[in-house]
Amino acid sequence: MPARVLEDSARTWVYVKDVAEAIVRALEKEGNEGEKYLVGGHALTMGDINRMVSEISGVPLPRMTLPNSLVAANAALLTKLSDLTKRPPPLGMSADQVRSMIEEGAVFDGSKVERELGLTYTPIREALEEEIASYRR
Repeated sequence: MPARVLEDSARTWVYVKDVAEAIVRALEKEGNEGEKYLVGGHALTMGDINRMVSEISGVPLPRMTLPNSLVAANAALLTKLSDLTKRPPPLGMSADQVRSMIEEGAVFDGSKVERELGLTYTPIREALEEEIASYRR
């Protein structure tokens, strides 16, 4: 990324292996037909995630942080270009997605998975360490 964006925007994060485990446990649970689960255990901002990635990888964060208004304007432009080219916007920066992240974030409560399926969420730092190590291999 050339700059840090949406630094204060929060999302709920989850390790992909925890998602797979939750699916298996939900399928194996007796009498669980039709039950719904939101799988996610860690509400962190994009800034939190970026700092962790920088610490783990040793790669410094971009010096520049774009204000949300500039990110939204850029996303609007990329969405218009996407409409013309019939391809997804670069970096997944659609106007709707960015507007939603600025206004609302994407935080939800995934504790039902812990209570009903007995899953303990893996710390996100551990997930990032494994992912970064896989890129290095």
